[in-house]
Amino acid sequence: MPGLKAGTVSSGSGAGSTSAAEPMADSPNQELESFEISPLMLFPETSGWFSVYLKVDDRLVLYAKGPDGFTNEHRHRLHDFGVDKVHILTAQKRNYQRYVEDNLGPILDNEKVPLKERAEVFYSASLSLIQETFEEKLPGSIQSDHFQRIKDLVQGSLSFLRKGGSLKALTGLINHDYYTYNHCVNVFTIAAALLETYGYKRREMIDFGLGAILHDLGKSLIPKEIINKPGKLDADEWEVMKTHTTIGGLIIGDHSSELLQTARMIALSHHERWDGTGYPWGKKGEEIPLAARIVTVADVFDALTTVRPYKPAWDADKAVKEIVAGRDKAFDPAVVDAFLALHEKGVLDDIRAKYPAE
Repeated sequence: MPGLKAGTVSSGSGAGSTSAAEPMADSPNQELESFEISPLMLFPETSGWFSVYLKVDDRLVLYAKGPDGFTNEHRHRLHDFGVDKVHILTAQKRNYQRYVEDNLGPILDNEKVPLKERAEVFYSASLSLIQETFEEKLPGSIQSDHFQRIKDLVQGSLSFLRKGGSLKALTGLINHDYYTYNHCVNVFTIAAALLETYGYKRREMIDFGLGAILHDLGKSLIPKEIINKPGKLDADEWEVMKTHTTIGGLIIGDHSSELLQTARMIALSHHERWDGTGYPWGKKGEEIPLAARIVTVADVFDALTTVRPYKPAWDADKAVKEIVAGRDKAFDPAVVDAFLALHEKGVLDDIRAKYPAE
C-alpha cells in the first residue's frame, strides 16, 4: 500500500516469526499475482490454508503464514499502523474462498466491515460455490458435502439480506453479462426478498433459498452452443433447452430430506406457468408449489434485466411492466403483487443492466 516502507510492520516475535519486510524466499523478484482484502475479513486463530501478505514498495512480503497464522496481534498491529488492505496470492484464492464460506455468517454480521465490502464477499462466495457445483456435472446426485456447503451459504446469508440496504448493495454488484452462475445468485437474492414478504420461518427460507440457488443446475449439461446461442433457438434446440428442468431434478436426486425435496421441486417446476402453459408438466395455478412460483418471478425478472446472448438488458421499469402484464397468465397474481410492492419501495431499483449489449 502507498507509503508503507519495509520494516514498518513486523509479523511478530518469537520462534517461527517472519518479518513483514522479509521478501518471500522463493524468487523474491518474481511478480506474483494477488488480490487484496480487508484485514477485517480475517478472524484470528481460525483455520485458513492461505498466507497473508503486505504490499511494500510494490513488492509482496509475507506477514502471516497459514494456516492459523493470523493472530489478534497481527490484526492489532495492522490497525495501529492504519493498514486497511492485505493481500492473498491468487494461487491460494480457492482456499480463501472456502475459508469465507466457513465463516460467512460472522463476516456478514460484522458491522465494522463496510456494507459494500460485505456485499462483495457474499456475492463472491455465492458465485464461487455455484460455479464449483455446476462444474462437478455429476452423472447422478450432487455430493452431499456440496449440499451442506450451499445450505450453510444460504443460512449464513439470510440475516445479512434482512439488513437495511444490503439487497441494494448486492444488486449493484450484479454483472449483467449473463452467465448461468451469476443468474443463480441473482435469482436467490431476489427470491430471498420475496420470501421475506411472505413471513416464512428461517427453516423454510433456508429450504427455498437452496432451491433458488440450484434452480438452473440442469443447464450444466445443456450444450454451450445452445446456452450461448446469439439468436433465437430453433424448435429442436428449444426442446433440448427445456430438458434442463428435468435434468436438474435428476442431478439433485430423490431424497428423503425435506430440504433437498424442496430444491428438487424448484428445479423441476420453475418453468411451470400459472395458466398451465409452462413445462415440463403443464401444471397450473396452485398445483405449482408456492416456492417455485416465487422463483419463477425472480428468474424472469433477472433474465429480462440481464444482457443475454440474444438480447440487450431491459431497464427495471420495463421488466416490471412485463411481469405485471403476465399477472394471472404466466405468474401467480399474489406473487406479482408482492414483487410490485418491493419495486415500489425501491428495493429492486438497482437491479438493472450495467453494461450495454455488444
